[in-house]
Amino acid sequence: MGNLVKDRHFVVRVTLEFKAIPGFVTQLAGIGEEIFRMGFFAHWNSNAIRFDFLSQDNRVEFAVSHTTVSFIARSESDWKDWRENFIAMAGKALNGYKSIESLAVKFAREDFLNVGMTFEEMVVLGFDSMLTESSKILEDANDWMVSLSKRDENNREEKISVGPLNTEMGVRQLKIAAAVSKLTEPAWGTNLSNLLAKVSGDRLWVLSEITTGDVNKHDVERVLVQAEETVERLVNQAVKRFTHVI
Repeated sequence: MGNLVKDRHFVVRVTLEFKAIPGFVTQLAGIGEEIFRMGFFAHWNSNAIRFDFLSQDNRVEFAVSHTTVSFIARSESDWKDWRENFIAMAGKALNGYKSIESLAVKFAREDFLNVGMTFEEMVVLGFDSMLTESSKILEDANDWMVSLSKRDENNREEKISVGPLNTEMGVRQLKIAAAVSKLTEPAWGTNLSNLLAKVSGDRLWVLSEITTGDVNKHDVERVLVQAEETVERLVNQAVKRFTHVI
C-alpha cells in the first residue's frame, strides 16, 4: 500500500467449523481444562456447550464449542503476538475432539485505513473510481459500499467489501468487528477507549473474508498462511483501485 495509507487498524477473526460429534460434552470439558492449563488466560467462563477465554487486557478472545473453535484479535499487534498461541490452542482443541478430521477454516480481517481523505472526499472518489456505472441506479447517492465474492473448484471462497466511514461509523463498526459488546465497561477499563481511539478520523473500510472447506485438522496453519497472504493482496488491490493506481 506504500504511501497510499497513512495508518491502519485491523481486527482479525478466525473460526474453525466442524460437525458436532457424539459425546462432545465430556470431551469439551477436558479441552477447556487443557486450554486453561496452558496459562494464556486470566478470565474464562463456560456452559454445557462452550468455553470462553479472555486475555487479561481483553484484547484477545478464544472460544471452543461443540461445533467451532474461534479467536478474535482486536488489533494488528495482538494478532502478531498471539498468532502462534492460537495455533497451539486450536491444535489442542481439535486433537481433543478425537474424531474430527475435516473442517472449514474462516479467516476474516477488517481493516480501518487512513487514506488521508474526508468521508465526503472518499464518497466522491469511490463513485468515480469504482462505481461509475452502478451509481446511476440511485441518483444523488451520498454513500456507497462495494462487495465482491468468488468461489473456486477447490471449495474456497473469497469475499471483499469496501466503503468509506466517518468517525462515528468507524467506531460503531469497530465495536461490531471486535465484539466489544460482550464485555462491560468495568471489564474493559481504559482499554476500550484506547481501542476505539485507533479509528479516530474518517477511514476507508475493507472487510476481507477467506473460507476454505474440507481442511484436514493438521493443515490449519498452512491454510491460515494462505488466507493471510490472500487478504493482504486483496486489501492492496482495493486501495489501489479506489485511488486510481490500478
